[in-house]
Amino acid sequence: IVNQSVSPTAANGNSTVAIALSFQEPVKAVILDDGALNFQIPQNDDDTSPDPQLFVYEYQIGETDAEGTYPFEVTATDMVGNTATISLDDSLTIDKTLPDLTYTVEKNGTTMADATALYLKDADILSVSLVLSEAPKDTPRLNLGTYGLVCTADADTAAYDYDCTLTIDKDNLDEGIADLSASFEDAAGNPYAAPLKAGIRLDYTAPLLTLSKNKNTTYNKSNQILISVNSTEELSELIINGVPQSDLSDRTWDITPDTSDGEHLINATAKDLAGNEAIELQGSYFVDWTYPTATIGGFPANTARFPKVAAVNFTVASADINDPITVEVQQADGSWSPCTNGACKYTTAEGTAGSDTQETVTIRYSDAAGNTVTANAGTVYVDRKAPTFTFQKSKQGTYNATDQIVLTVTASEELSAVTLNGTAQSADTISWNITGVNTTGNH
Repeated sequence: IVNQSVSPTAANGNSTVAIALSFQEPVKAVILDDGALNFQIPQNDDDTSPDPQLFVYEYQIGETDAEGTYPFEVTATDMVGNTATISLDDSLTIDKTLPDLTYTVEKNGTTMADATALYLKDADILSVSLVLSEAPKDTPRLNLGTYGLVCTADADTAAYDYDCTLTIDKDNLDEGIADLSASFEDAAGNPYAAPLKAGIRLDYTAPLLTLSKNKNTTYNKSNQILISVNSTEELSELIINGVPQSDLSDRTWDITPDTSDGEHLINATAKDLAGNEAIELQGSYFVDWTYPTATIGGFPANTARFPKVAAVNFTVASADINDPITVEVQQADGSWSPCTNGACKYTTAEGTAGSDTQETVTIRYSDAAGNTVTANAGTVYVDRKAPTFTFQKSKQGTYNATDQIVLTVTASEELSAVTLNGTAQSADTISWNITGVNTTGNH
């Protein structure tokens, strides 16, 4: 035999194996001992065959052919009967067992457990270490989606180890979900193809942090303060005012408010599950839980009397010039009227003719935050009844020459003007003595 070949030398259950033999001279008989694989052996009766020096045998491996290594031995007879037995250089290995592998996935040098969801951002390094169960026909192929990782054999180990890496580039890999899969064939052509880690998320978008408040102006004493930090996606890290948050299961984090007066700052930083960093959140809220105080000026004295539907004027001013207030006065009908620059006007009620009343004047004033105080400005006497007079005499009969004549006129209330018998009297009192006339007659 001057040339010989067995192709392939390793085959699986779906392979066709060919053996080619080239002899030095024409031969008429060739016996191939193939270890019971039953290769078909053609016969040449003479040297008139198409090519009595070249023989090609083929065999389709079947289900019943056992795994193992099969050597070949050839016995050939030339045209005059000389016989030679020759062992072929190559043998055939039948391997029907599918190959397998084990693997380890790392993100930026940190091993990721199989059960852990994997998130990758731009410039992350994905590393996969493969240990094959047997020698591959070619370098194994590892893909993230449709994008291939570069795999090289690990020269430091005697096993079939490969190191595969990929630097995530957002310009080449779209955001979304991709599977990490591996494939290779062993020397016999048996394939391995399977996903190693499904549902890897490629995320290049930073989370957005926002601040929610139930009031955009200053919180006052009566307000419930509800403030929260919100994220557009799940986070792996959140720090609010320097305090790392331990519960990251939600996308909203309520803040315990500071109820002391003044401005309170909120600062937050965050990273999403892929490690993208959010733009720092900076916000604030204002609290004013101090009720305002006020001074009332110009309110009429308790002795003052007002007619019906009359104006009662007074002023209300903030006791703190740095805490301006708005003031309202409640009218007799229950409605509220604003005071202009602290100048307030109350109008007495129409009431019932002939019936005097005392009316309490109520005010309310509020600071800029809405803290409101309701107070009593004072009481006014509304006079709807005409005054009456009583006449008192020191004697109920006719005065005689020896009697002292004492006469008094008394008003039912204070008066603004009074005349007795045509003579104006002092209005500083409600009682006036009259000098009696001692001439005989009726007076």
